[in-house]
Amino acid sequence: MIRRIPLRSSFVGLFKTCPRKALLSTTSRTVSKFPYYMAGGQAAAILTDHFHKGIELPDDPHVAAATAINVAMQRGEYQVSSDEHQTIVKRLGDTFGEYRKWFDASGFSVIASEIEFRHPGFGANEYAGKVDLIAERNGEIYFLDVKTHGLWGKSVSPPKMNHMERDFQVAFYSVLASDGCKAYLGDIPREMSNKDVENNFKSVDISLTPDYVGFIEFAWLTKYMRGSKDGTKGPGDVRGDPLFLAEFTDARKDYALEVARAVTTAIQLNQFPRYTSFQFGRYTCDSCEFKNACWSEQVYTVGAKPSWMKGHSK
Repeated sequence: MIRRIPLRSSFVGLFKTCPRKALLSTTSRTVSKFPYYMAGGQAAAILTDHFHKGIELPDDPHVAAATAINVAMQRGEYQVSSDEHQTIVKRLGDTFGEYRKWFDASGFSVIASEIEFRHPGFGANEYAGKVDLIAERNGEIYFLDVKTHGLWGKSVSPPKMNHMERDFQVAFYSVLASDGCKAYLGDIPREMSNKDVENNFKSVDISLTPDYVGFIEFAWLTKYMRGSKDGTKGPGDVRGDPLFLAEFTDARKDYALEVARAVTTAIQLNQFPRYTSFQFGRYTCDSCEFKNACWSEQVYTVGAKPSWMKGHSK
């Protein structure tokens, strides 16, 4: 068995893009540091978590953003140049300032922030997931994840959310909570088994079915420089409402379980083939952080390289 740590939505997301990359993300992560945009995402998580918990933050959002990125960088996990650092502070500061105003007017009441779910799973793998925000509004429950998609490039690209109905991540979180699981607050080691987490951290039993699941997209809180192309927004206007929602239904729950079980089966069978556009003649593998390990003898899986291709049989 390759994977003994709990199955998370981040692993499933990578698996759906390229199973081999998902495997390497758990076995070869030390080959390089995380890129700067992941540091920005971590800084955003720190800021929003403090805000949701009512922890005092600097009035100037850019000072708050600079503090958050410095905290994120203390772990030594990220590769960030001085220009990239300035980009994070500027854009995160701008959007976090708008986020505080948006949230105060949203009608949401915070139930929990940065809450870790641990579930025994169905089959060989345990399940785990961390929800950025559980909130209530008008008697309805929301599971929300804060996203910084499209925020860190040379220009801001607002997200295309037409995939919301098929998103695995928030549906998976909802499966864990609605089925009943243990919940933890604080920084829980991702790789730790459910038993070890239970032995080392305090938990509460939770059974909570949300009415809605979705994302809060920070890129929608950036301002237009020249206005929108359709003329509905002028210079200085924010791009739009950052909240993207879908109802949590039995069909969505079934979908999340179906995907999780399929990935678990592949893990047990040690099947991690390369699913990239490389096989269609586009050399996207050249930009993958795991390209050297992937195309070498460092990684051997049954599905990727059968024994007869290695010159011997068993």
